[in-house]
Amino acid sequence: MISMNVSVTAIETLTTKTVLHLVVVEQVVPLNKLPASRQGWTRTGETDFAYVVKQMIPSAGGTRFTADLPAQGTRQFRPFTWTPDFTKFYNTAGTTNLAIVAFLQSDDSNEVLQTIMVGNLAAPDPNLVTGLETMDLNDILVYPNPADREFTVALPHAANQPLPLTFTDPLGATVETAVIQSGQQQIKISTEFLSPGLYILQVGDGERLMRKRVMVMHR
Repeated sequence: MISMNVSVTAIETLTTKTVLHLVVVEQVVPLNKLPASRQGWTRTGETDFAYVVKQMIPSAGGTRFTADLPAQGTRQFRPFTWTPDFTKFYNTAGTTNLAIVAFLQSDDSNEVLQTIMVGNLAAPDPNLVTGLETMDLNDILVYPNPADREFTVALPHAANQPLPLTFTDPLGATVETAVIQSGQQQIKISTEFLSPGLYILQVGDGERLMRKRVMVMHR
């Protein structure tokens, strides 16, 4: 049995239009693990698949906030439990191949507000925290947004030390990393081979952390 506890601390007010979703995924499913009758369905040349959804907890509707959560307020969500039936899994690696994804979503705009993934269920970090820092993001430009084949990250002035960039999908999986080196003011990130959708760009780390949402739309 897998048990999950979620604590949410609001940076700004989260209304009753906010929904908590919990998703169990298989992190890697090799093509040869699919039934033979389905292996021929793949036309893209892929030999494995990442983050295959197995279960949404407690359901696909998630857990809706029953009252507004004011800024700096914290809310604990009841322990969620789930017992996997590994006979229905593609990969036979068991819990070592499972991950839990938790994300908050606005029911008004369908925008994903924040997400985190726990990939080591055998020894999860009990203090795992993810957060959006309260920062003014207006000084960093990301364009074009939506992006087709690439987008540019431009700083208001040249970086005085290396500044890491991490580009993740809505499940928190890293799809691209880069570094704006000391003395540079901008960098281009390729989106040519990414599926259309909403992604998160993280600029910096630690106390120098900010995130922006980037939409990928291929023409």
